[in-house]
Amino acid sequence: LSAAARLLQPFGRLAVVLPTREGDAWNMQALAAGWHAVRRLAFFSRPGKPQERWLIEWARQPVAMQTDALYLYDGATLE
Repeated sequence: LSAAARLLQPFGRLAVVLPTREGDAWNMQALAAGWHAVRRLAFFSRPGKPQERWLIEWARQPVAMQTDALYLYDGATLE
């Protein structure tokens, strides 16, 4: 987070893909460091399984956060 703050332009954004537990910890650290979540996407391999990853984008300016979920497999079969 400190390297991103140093390297990014004032309106630059930081986007990362993290395992769920690490993503939760990073989110708390980012908020404490003055970053604001822009988008958070919860990634699941399939419905009914636990979340596997966070795809999170942060900015230094406050914005309305977008949240969504993505399922790699939805259980449908291809014909």
